[in-house]
Amino acid sequence: MEVITLANFKGGVGKSTTAHNVAAALALKGKKVCMGDLDPQCNLTMACGQIDNLDSGTIEAIFSGDQVEPIQIKKNLSLIRGDIRLAVSDMQFGGLMKREHVLEKFIKKAKLKESFDYLVLDCPPYLGLLTQNAMVVSDYLFVPIDCEYFSTYGLTFFRQFLNENDYEIDGIICTKHDRRLTLHNDFVETLRENYGELVFKNTIPKNVSISESQAMGTDVFEYAPKSAGAKTYKALTKEITTILQ
Repeated sequence: MEVITLANFKGGVGKSTTAHNVAAALALKGKKVCMGDLDPQCNLTMACGQIDNLDSGTIEAIFSGDQVEPIQIKKNLSLIRGDIRLAVSDMQFGGLMKREHVLEKFIKKAKLKESFDYLVLDCPPYLGLLTQNAMVVSDYLFVPIDCEYFSTYGLTFFRQFLNENDYEIDGIICTKHDRRLTLHNDFVETLRENYGELVFKNTIPKNVSISESQAMGTDVFEYAPKSAGAKTYKALTKEITTILQ
């Protein structure tokens, strides 16, 4: 099993959306995929229609030392749900021994490697305990970034943190790209000038089908398979698989 992490220091850049739809695209290719929602906002969990009954079986339970079984969402696609109680994880679990390795220990104990081809992790927009746990187990780190001015600062600080801790970015994903806007096109061009081949060729467009699919508790492929959002996420996932191979 290979672990794919979607992370960025800035919020609202499409981490949860990208984690969900890339995982769904891999599942459509016949890969067995598990998603892990490490964000206390639980956007990935909500997008999968699994926000109810969070008393057990969540990421929070893992940090509390309980065993958790992933929930099957659809064929080849499962989820370990998020939990709002993770918002205080740094205070609640900060005193644990080897606190950055809780997720690593769970993966081994739950034998996820024997059950899945990929584990896709959605991280919160900060660099605390949850993100650090994801970094420890990650094989590939992809950074979604929306085409707005403030996002460059989030990427700069995040990359600095990664360099200081000997982590590397494997790819940058431009999201919410409106090709009609010169500002967005200039942003993508500048990003490519600064980061070169790290920036994926396929940029995720602003597309109503992506937002609507989240509201319906499913991925864009099931909701609107012929939409621009579905086509682009399929193409992006194809790019990503060239790195995974």
